[in-house]
Amino acid sequence: MVETTATLRVPLGADPRVLKVLGHPERLTIFSKLGERPWSAIELHEELEIPYEAVREHIRVLKGVGAAEQIGYEPSPRRGRRTLYRAVRFYFTAEQWAAIPEEIRKSGSSTFVELLTQDAIDALRSGTMEARDDRVLLRRPLWTDHEGAKEVEEIQVRADREVAEVERRSIERRNGSSEAPVRLITAQLSFPASESSGGNSP
Repeated sequence: MVETTATLRVPLGADPRVLKVLGHPERLTIFSKLGERPWSAIELHEELEIPYEAVREHIRVLKGVGAAEQIGYEPSPRRGRRTLYRAVRFYFTAEQWAAIPEEIRKSGSSTFVELLTQDAIDALRSGTMEARDDRVLLRRPLWTDHEGAKEVEEIQVRADREVAEVERRSIERRNGSSEAPVRLITAQLSFPASESSGGNSP
């Protein structure tokens, strides 16, 4: 049986609606939180100080494009139960990203950088940036050819997958353990530099 266009399943990362939805700063913040662990709407409201009804609406929109899912329930302090949600993780390939309208790409990139910048500022102001000797700060401007730029992209995507596997193993080790978790912010960035960044090609 041949599927019609209407019934074809589109990979989540290839759906431009997803990036458009994540272009909203509050919604991307909620999506990022849901990627850390399961959260209820009331927890997100208390953690992020976003109105409860707005949180519920953002979650509804995220679920609508397949970026978040309901995974179960937890007991509520009032003897009820809270619905738990988590993010559905995905990647855009270079080809998929290029096919998305430029305005949507700019919005998504801007929101991501703003969130990452705020994470760093919060860590600096609170003093947690220097709380561990094994924290990593790396910045490497470099010149490559087109093939080299592709290789850098592949390395960073592979590194992110390996980091996700570290988190999985850490959760397994912490099950039944009294060890306090270490919350880290990791990021993989690689982008063409602006002309104002200076430097001449070697």
